[in-house]
Amino acid sequence: TSKSCVANSGCHQRASGRSVLRLIANPMSPADFAQNYNVTTSFLNCATPSSSVFITRPKSNIDPHGGGDLWVCDAPGDAECDLIQSIEDWIAN
Repeated sequence: TSKSCVANSGCHQRASGRSVLRLIANPMSPADFAQNYNVTTSFLNCATPSSSVFITRPKSNIDPHGGGDLWVCDAPGDAECDLIQSIEDWIAN
């Protein structure tokens, strides 16, 4: 919570964010959810999910990310690796 990408004036906040990936922090309406979905999908590579900017930017040691590394996958089976795999599975489907 101390380092939020969307809340607390984070880089990905729709109103004042400094990134192209700008999201509504507390989506309430179907239009809000649709907006977040549409913005997010532009950062996906469905043919090769692991190459999606949505994965590579926050993942450690792949793409530079102004917010630092958010996901560190030390070994298959740890919680971070499982999270990344779940997101890649979502992208693929």
